[in-house]
Amino acid sequence: MAEDIATAGDIVIAGGGLAGATAAKTLRAEGFAGPVTIIGAERHHPYLRPPLSKEYLLGKAAEDAVPVVPPGWYAENDVGLRLGARVTGIRPGARTVELDDGSTLAYGSLLLATGATPRTLRLPGSDLAGVSTFRTLDDSRRLRSRLAEGGMNVVMIGSGWIGMELAAAAATYGNNVTLLGLEEIPLAGAIGPDLGRFFR
Repeated sequence: MAEDIATAGDIVIAGGGLAGATAAKTLRAEGFAGPVTIIGAERHHPYLRPPLSKEYLLGKAAEDAVPVVPPGWYAENDVGLRLGARVTGIRPGARTVELDDGSTLAYGSLLLATGATPRTLRLPGSDLAGVSTFRTLDDSRRLRSRLAEGGMNVVMIGSGWIGMELAAAAATYGNNVTLLGLEEIPLAGAIGPDLGRFFR
């Protein structure tokens, strides 16, 4: 397969989250007119993650509240989207990225905006049904459908901001929630013990 030839101005953004979409938006706002392509592993347009553990999870916000920009913005601003695609390799000498479908994409400049992934616990039973991590829109949809019926015993592992928000949402739906964390006072490492006690 012949590789594309990129000009010095072609920009590829590896990562379809807030950082990647905001970078594309800023490029256009600052007058950059060259080709911009966002590669995102999820099949959703780039979206905001904070509502996923708050308003969206509680059913107080619809999905149209989470996109970084309206879906039509990308076509209107000539920003290419490669959704459902993962970058599997970078070849700096050739100035190309390799994608999981076997294709390559040339770039003049490459921005890595891949975000983070949840840490998993490799413990017996961690792969059973009902055990999951939380990061994506699909995770929030799945968790909301499980929690909304209420009356379940729910264990949350992680007493940071997201863990606390998920625990509060689960309790709001009428579930019995146990939150496990390494700290004696949740969030103490981030905001100190006094504020940690307040949020607890």
